[in-house]
Amino acid sequence: MSADSRRRTIAELRVLYRTHPRLRDVLVEGPSDARFMRWYLNELGADSSVRVYEVDHRVDAPADVVRAAHPEVNKRGRLVYVAKEAGGWGAERAGVTCVIDADFDVLTEAADSSVLLRTDFAALENYTLLPRPFAKFMGQFVEGSWDPESTLRELLPIWTYLFVLRYVLHRHSDGESLLKNFASKCVSRGKVVGFSARMLIQGSISGNAVEVGRLVQLYEEQVALVGAPSLATVRGHDIAAVLIHFFGLKGDLRSADQVERLMRACVEVVDLEGQPMFRALERRVLGS
Repeated sequence: MSADSRRRTIAELRVLYRTHPRLRDVLVEGPSDARFMRWYLNELGADSSVRVYEVDHRVDAPADVVRAAHPEVNKRGRLVYVAKEAGGWGAERAGVTCVIDADFDVLTEAADSSVLLRTDFAALENYTLLPRPFAKFMGQFVEGSWDPESTLRELLPIWTYLFVLRYVLHRHSDGESLLKNFASKCVSRGKVVGFSARMLIQGSISGNAVEVGRLVQLYEEQVALVGAPSLATVRGHDIAAVLIHFFGLKGDLRSADQVERLMRACVEVVDLEGQPMFRALERRVLGS
């Protein structure tokens, strides 16, 4: 069966869950998220009534209805839209659970729904920085003697500064992205380079000095509010880029995608089953 043949409008999904009350669909943003959630639920003994889909393989959601529920028309927006609609249903709401990365929600007001689950940290990748999987990754793929705990303690501030900087660019500029070689400006092998928000902003936008200064001020204000660095303020896709430069990884490990895949492979059920989001997912999907 093709992905397109499984796509339904929100009204069709409600009918499906009403007529097949045992169905439990879990909708996520992308393919790697779907594989991860499918693996986790299978490890918990989920049967064929539980299915994990990328949202775009399951839901037909026009841009206008998504825009009414979320400021951005993208996968995350479509998941928020589905959760908002399903949250107003009766018993059928049990048929679907939407999982999104918490992303910048820690810094702003976020939509809420009983059907919508957010990762405990900013992204699924952040679970790879929990003590056991991070130590496993370092032991298997990083040359030399490194202490996982002290490494994480040293890098968390850099990841947090990058997280806040990305938020400011996303929220207060014209959607500018951080320059591609940002990691090389922040760390080199075994050490943290002095972090310069001004330099990174200058390299990321085409604005003049006044615009750069405005964004730097907004960044400094937000950093003062965000509190101590934590996994809640780490952008998932910044993890691998920083580690590659910090550890001086070589060969296939120069690829951020490859590092992300290997880090996810180091996560085991024991690392997740105590996390609030995964407990909520288990209750909704497996009723335990």
